[in-house]
Amino acid sequence: MNQYFRSGLRKLRLIHLFIVVVIGLIFWAAIISILVLNYKKTFKTAFSDSGFVAGFFWIAYGIVFISARLGLGSSWRSMSSSRRDAKIRREMDKIRNKNLLSDDDKISLKIMQQNLDQNLARDEVIEQERRNQLIYFILIGLGLIQIIIAVILAYI
Repeated sequence: MNQYFRSGLRKLRLIHLFIVVVIGLIFWAAIISILVLNYKKTFKTAFSDSGFVAGFFWIAYGIVFISARLGLGSSWRSMSSSRRDAKIRREMDKIRNKNLLSDDDKISLKIMQQNLDQNLARDEVIEQERRNQLIYFILIGLGLIQIIIAVILAYI
């Protein structure tokens, strides 16, 4: 569990979380100012309405990215990696089908096999990294809290 939080709250992920939260707060402030200045709404009503927008933004952002990380659109990425690996395998088969292999052919076969192994290892690392979605759950939680606050303000 400790490792999950450590890997989920790495520096780049925290920067990502901070930027998304700031964008949501900018939406919130912009909508408050637009509603108060242009539509002459009370501050409480503007705060509530803009809270819905910021909350829905954070929830939608979290859900879209969780869906993408769980496989939505992954068929394009897997097709691309399959094509890449198939191309390397075809080249290797062409070289292997020659009757006499030169030293250059043996070296190129070895390099192609290393490239194929590196591609497979990189795909495994990407697959492992996709599992930690802590910041997206934090964003969904922030969005839910924001919407609850907006509902409370709307009905008080």
